[in-house]
Amino acid sequence: CDRASLTVNDGKDRRVLCGLRQPELVLISCSNIVDFSFVSTHEAIGYRGFKVYSQTIDAPTHWTCTSDGFTTAATTATTTTTTTTIATTATTAATTTTIATTATTTTIATTAATTTTIATAAATTTIATTTLWTTPFGTGAVSTSNQQIFTCGQQPLLLECDQPGYGLILHKVQLGASQTGDCTFSSNDCVEDRTKIYNTCAGKTLCYISTSAQSMKSCNGTKSNYVYVEYQCIPTRPKLIRDICPSTDSSENVEGGAIISSLNYTSESRTCKLQLQTSESLGSQSYKAFKIYILTLNLPIRPTLRDQGAQCSENDPSIEIDDPESGVTRLCGNSHARYLLETCSNTIEIRYKNLIVNTDTTKYKGFEIYLESIQRDKCRPTLPPSIRTPPFNITSRIICGLASGRETVNFACTPNYGLVFLQSYHFVTKEPSQCNVNEYTCLYPSKQPQAQCSGQQTCSYTYPVPLLSPLNACQNSQADSTQFYYQCLPMRPSLEYSTVKFCFNSETLNEKGFIETPDYPNTYQNGKRQCSLTIRLPKNNDGKIYSIYLYIIGLSLRDTSTINPSSATECFDSIKYTDGDRTDSLCGKIDQPVLEYYTNKQEVNLTLNISEALPFSEWNNWQGARLFYIIGDQSLPSQPTSIDDTDKSSKGKLNLGGLIAGIVVGVLLVAVIIGFVLYRRHLLLKSSITPTVKYDNDTITVNGATTNEGTEKQTSTSVDLLKEPAT
Repeated sequence: CDRASLTVNDGKDRRVLCGLRQPELVLISCSNIVDFSFVSTHEAIGYRGFKVYSQTIDAPTHWTCTSDGFTTAATTATTTTTTTTIATTATTAATTTTIATTATTTTIATTAATTTTIATAAATTTIATTTLWTTPFGTGAVSTSNQQIFTCGQQPLLLECDQPGYGLILHKVQLGASQTGDCTFSSNDCVEDRTKIYNTCAGKTLCYISTSAQSMKSCNGTKSNYVYVEYQCIPTRPKLIRDICPSTDSSENVEGGAIISSLNYTSESRTCKLQLQTSESLGSQSYKAFKIYILTLNLPIRPTLRDQGAQCSENDPSIEIDDPESGVTRLCGNSHARYLLETCSNTIEIRYKNLIVNTDTTKYKGFEIYLESIQRDKCRPTLPPSIRTPPFNITSRIICGLASGRETVNFACTPNYGLVFLQSYHFVTKEPSQCNVNEYTCLYPSKQPQAQCSGQQTCSYTYPVPLLSPLNACQNSQADSTQFYYQCLPMRPSLEYSTVKFCFNSETLNEKGFIETPDYPNTYQNGKRQCSLTIRLPKNNDGKIYSIYLYIIGLSLRDTSTINPSSATECFDSIKYTDGDRTDSLCGKIDQPVLEYYTNKQEVNLTLNISEALPFSEWNNWQGARLFYIIGDQSLPSQPTSIDDTDKSSKGKLNLGGLIAGIVVGVLLVAVIIGFVLYRRHLLLKSSITPTVKYDNDTITVNGATTNEGTEKQTSTSVDLLKEPAT
């Protein structure tokens, strides 16, 4: 069976089949999972493939079944039965599922008899797996809790879902360098996020993370000596699996997990909706809601449009998740598997609108959404729609989590602009009921609201509770407040914000605009390339200091994690940028906008490196990149001060005071008086400073209180200034 084979495996019994066979009984199993794996390494002209019939039966009373696989009757040494036994247990008519000979995974719920058909063998190595499940009782399979791994080993780290039928959701991958050089973690360590390199792990049953020492650009080139990973496993075959376009009911009750999807995507005009609800627990005060994840999002997009949020127009295939209490989230284009949001309501509606779009030879997958009913504290009443944030303004917001009910914050940009989050931190404050982030005992970076809202024109984010810090950084204290900074940027080219392309242009011409790889957002299948492009600061006589700001709007370039996970080199294809002092490369998958880099150097050179042509099977996986640049003098938020650093600083001042107090008795009295006056002035000054933002003299600042959200501050380059020619 070295050229083509079918393997049937239920966890204990394994059958490998090949050649020509007559109809026969292959296996009887009392496992609730059976894997069918098809492998073909050569083209086989004249062979028809195979067809398998299966059905569920009630286990005979004399069998002893275990949950992890097949066991036979106690009096029988081998698996034997008759076809009569199977025939008498058929419950419904057979259904047929066709599996293409590309690498795919298909699952069939076996509450009914099923027939699985595989087409003719392919010309290249092909693996197709089909998993047959029985429908579980109760809530069925649900997501695992978040797992945290901290390792200093030099061997690749294996992330794996222990249970069959589960896939990885990667929340965070960080490199770190401990201050002592030992394999220990401290909240003061310098860390660098590398999640984007491993986004392709999402949805897989296992994945390797490189743990070799690497230079960290955000830590002044310091070599990492540990890796921190945060992930969880999501069931790929939960209790409820529904097509978004059902032929029967358009509503479902969800208790546990569910997958809603567009099966066998084709370009056609179609509009469907499905209402989902979860029941309140009898006799319980807990409030029910949904936690929602993207498993697959691969819908056609038009070359003039971005992938998310505001750029999902009425003329593009899209899905909408409508929470009556917190609003609508619209998705289109491409996304890796990731956590999306948590609802406020126990009832949501998912709407799917498909249109006829020219997809050429590209095969699109459609979408899969995993959602799970959860118990949560009730949200506070939804605030009125947010006032639109002007383009480019950098805005600070604070949201509270442990006061009465979960708090919701609304965002809104002007049309054709999307949210970009510059910084977000969770705080454990001294008085949780006051939501004062200036008085805190611990803090750590947050992935929200950006995971839910980045790229969207409008968004409503609800503070999730509980929130425990990673790696016990806050001694398992629960964060009660989040502060974040964001701005609204254009997400697509226009007459106002034009585009330059690698391999067609050699430099940018304007103060703001887009940079794209050839054919974006279509795949870059035109073979090996190396092209350069330059962003230059303008010559000006106004005395202002300008900088170059580089944002990633969308990135999809091959990284080595998909080719050789143990490689010390991250990128297979890349965009390399350098300002003469700092050099770095971009690759992997980023499907939400983020600020990548800024410098006040005179110019930044960018080079696109495509190592080789994409295989045809990879065309739909890699689209290239869209970047956005600004030449201006934006005032970016500075990093909050670590509480440990604050303590060290205050201890130093006390020691100095003790030294002065040891001088002559006659001078002591004068020193105490002067010290008291200076101390009072220091307190007054400290109370008037917001340490997390640097304000320039020539920026616009607006201060004002918002209901339940603490204080909002805005700072940015004047819009008029950005429109002036920098000459």
